[in-house]
Amino acid sequence: MRGDDDKTEDILETIVTKKGAVVNPKVLADDIKTISDMYRKDGFYKAKVTHEIESNDSGLAKLTFVIEPGQKMYVEDIVIDGAKQVDPDDVKDVLALQERGMLSWFTDSGVLKEEFLERDAAAIMAFYNNNGFLQARVGSPDIEVTDDGLRIVYRVWEGPRFKMGETRFKGDLIESPEKLKEVVGVDDLAVDDEWFNRSLIREDVKNLTEYYNNYGYAHADVQIHLEDLPEAGIVNVEYTIAKHQRVHIRRVLIEGNTATRDNVILREMRLADGDMYSGSKVNRSMQRLNALGYFETVDISPVQTGNPDEMDLLVKVKDAPTGNIGGGIGYSSYDGVYLAAKISERNLFGKGYQLAFSGAFSSKKTEFSLDFVNPYIYDSDVGMKVNLFSNARDESDYDLYEVGSNLSFFYPIGEYTKLNWSYGARYYEITNVSSDASNSTREDAGSHFASTASGTITRSTLNSTQFPSDGTKTSLSLIMGGGILGGTDDFMKELGTFDYYTELYEDLVFHGKAAMGFVHENLSNSDIPTSQRFKLGGISSVRGYSNYKITAYDDNGTLGGNKQLYTNLELLYLLSEEYGIQLVTFFDAGNVWKEGEMFFEQVDRKGIEAPSLGVYKSVGAGFRWLSPMGPIRVEYGHGLDDLYDSGTNKVELMMGQSF
Repeated sequence: MRGDDDKTEDILETIVTKKGAVVNPKVLADDIKTISDMYRKDGFYKAKVTHEIESNDSGLAKLTFVIEPGQKMYVEDIVIDGAKQVDPDDVKDVLALQERGMLSWFTDSGVLKEEFLERDAAAIMAFYNNNGFLQARVGSPDIEVTDDGLRIVYRVWEGPRFKMGETRFKGDLIESPEKLKEVVGVDDLAVDDEWFNRSLIREDVKNLTEYYNNYGYAHADVQIHLEDLPEAGIVNVEYTIAKHQRVHIRRVLIEGNTATRDNVILREMRLADGDMYSGSKVNRSMQRLNALGYFETVDISPVQTGNPDEMDLLVKVKDAPTGNIGGGIGYSSYDGVYLAAKISERNLFGKGYQLAFSGAFSSKKTEFSLDFVNPYIYDSDVGMKVNLFSNARDESDYDLYEVGSNLSFFYPIGEYTKLNWSYGARYYEITNVSSDASNSTREDAGSHFASTASGTITRSTLNSTQFPSDGTKTSLSLIMGGGILGGTDDFMKELGTFDYYTELYEDLVFHGKAAMGFVHENLSNSDIPTSQRFKLGGISSVRGYSNYKITAYDDNGTLGGNKQLYTNLELLYLLSEEYGIQLVTFFDAGNVWKEGEMFFEQVDRKGIEAPSLGVYKSVGAGFRWLSPMGPIRVEYGHGLDDLYDSGTNKVELMMGQSF
């Protein structure tokens, strides 16, 4: 083979003619076309492929493909011929093929990929249909080879342009037309005097069908009729709905589970035997089963029973491995290098029990934890969690050793809200108090026994646990220590967080978080324990400042606040879902205040002028990666305000390796 030696191996794997085979002229012609196509896809549009055959008396022949690639050619110009009522550049934005740019040598943009030609013709048609051109036509693309490169011409006939007119409903109406207009979106075009958009019709048919499904009409059918009035420049839309009969669930059938027990699956189903069919409840059941993490695949499909008034639901699953033994070596800017190990089972005995034991070691901490969770006690709605722990940590002003346990119960309130209540017992010691700590911290040195009770209510409508792009999560907690519970630590603590996610454009997501906390004396009027006071700073709160350096002071040193407030505003871009890479830019703001100070009060600390609005602010960027080594988070924050004993530029790194 003579030509491009770099392609020789790929070509030999692709062509049909092989060493030792009989030379077949038809197969040979097909191979030449295959080679030509390979070069065309790489931009060598003028590539010429010929062959030479040398034979000898033994009946063997030597076949040589001669390839002349020619000059690599790029798409220099894309012409939308006939675009008069819209900007041709707006049409080009929907094309997969792009004109040659400055970085084409690196990105290969501008290379003609012929498989995209028809796709782009369909994209142009969709663009016109979605911008009021119901009668538009798009011809097949013409490719012109010029001295400079390739010129692609799409010929368009636009026709008249229509705005949205009336929205009508016929057939079996289970609600008034005014109510059904709230289900569809095409009616809003008329309200806003916008051009007709055909893509909304498909979405409206889907929404109307689901609306009827949720009332038990599993076989509802929606037909559309467009009445275009060229003289008036409007199009009326008529939906004809046939609801057919209502359908009930005869039986919910389980198939494919070899480890997970049937009751574990059935308790996540939002439909049971005898229930009226609901499409939204089928979708929610799918979400809940997938969220368990017990299955590789989940599918819920209707099964006809021969009776049009009823159906079976077949739930097909494939069990996934749920046990894990792992370890890690990682680094964080606060803890330094650390080692970690964990053994866990998320579906113990196939009953949905969760059991995990973990440990972590670094120069600043040693932590052990044992957790057991039964999410449904005796298949009731009440769940339970038991946690045992032992930790030793180097805090900013003292060393802390603690050992204890927590017993928690949780109960769902509706579909998206959960109530949690718990009791915790914790023995801890505060030692090696630094010289610049407050009197309160020094007084707390020694042994303590904390007896606490807490209640938390959480509501989450997030559409994903790893990369949410829509929904909210709200959490409110009340924690009480001491008093009638006994122990040495007397306090009351209120915490609240709110997260909001919304997709701005494709994979660009806005995330806003607000967190507030307040700690004070309980009925005993004892001092607030040092370990319960608030400190901010670092990758988990206000980035750009050192960990726990945003704090309050008394006359003698570091005290910690009795109230906190911070916010994180982020733009998240999912660069690759397959590899779990997400880019982030952020703005953070927050502060803590002690007794006698109010939220947003501008307080000078250690001779440093108070920040504007009373909060420390920062900006930055970074990336997050769900790597094979474990989650990696790298973020650079620049503090916009001066802070004692903390720089204003911080690179925060958290990483780990699983093996």
